[in-house]
Amino acid sequence: MMKLTGILSALAAVILLIVGVLYYLTSMIGITFFLDFVVAGIAIFLIPVGTVDYFISRKIKRIEEEIPDFLRDISESLRFGMTLADSIVSLSGGRYGVLTEDVQRMSARIKWGIPVDTVLDDFMNKYRTPLIVKTFNSLIKTNESGGNMYEVIELIAEHSRGTKQLQREKQSQLTSYTVILLIAYGVFLLTVIILNVQFFPQMMKSGGALSTQNSLPLINIGVIPSIKMIFAGTTVIYGVGNGLMAGILKDGRIRSGFLIAGILTLIGYITILLIGGV
Repeated sequence: MMKLTGILSALAAVILLIVGVLYYLTSMIGITFFLDFVVAGIAIFLIPVGTVDYFISRKIKRIEEEIPDFLRDISESLRFGMTLADSIVSLSGGRYGVLTEDVQRMSARIKWGIPVDTVLDDFMNKYRTPLIVKTFNSLIKTNESGGNMYEVIELIAEHSRGTKQLQREKQSQLTSYTVILLIAYGVFLLTVIILNVQFFPQMMKSGGALSTQNSLPLINIGVIPSIKMIFAGTTVIYGVGNGLMAGILKDGRIRSGFLIAGILTLIGYITILLIGGV
């Protein structure tokens, strides 16, 4: 799903940008309309990919929340003499939130005769987060080594629970930095709005009045459209940059910031259009 969305979004964005470049080079559109194509291309790529990634990452986080309870129940089953494969099958009727479907899938594959280590390895590779990889690698190695597996799996479950708690605390601390990024973008956008609504119009009026009173104008009002275009471009760049940085602060993945970057870019650019900033 993610790969397909990324390919389609990237293809649509590239086509749109190529069309915009061709139109601009053939003088069919000006720089303002070219910037429209650029912003549309950015939004078409970032927002769909970011949306899919948001729902996938939310599901994975909920799965990670259920893993310690799943491992604890496996440990209890092993304590009563079950094998790891039998314990997973017996737990397929349990309630583990969004993890339940995967547990049932693992149980079905075990019943089909697929080795439990292969089943666990496939689950690990399906989601591939640091916590899941570390936890299920330990689970597979524990099953291979044998011994008092239930004691080791209890420790793995506690370690998973502790790691998840640390992740929540870290994310809570970094949330304030994300808010600062959003506020900084809002302040920048507000500054651009004030310049376009109040400063530039007054500057043009003053420049026009001075040019009628003197042989040489004291204010070159001809550069104002270029300055406004620079601010519009900077708004787009700043929106993308702050959004991507917010994703990195969220969980260390730049893709987590795609949705935020796309939304900030659209909000900023649409606002600039509404106030006549381009």
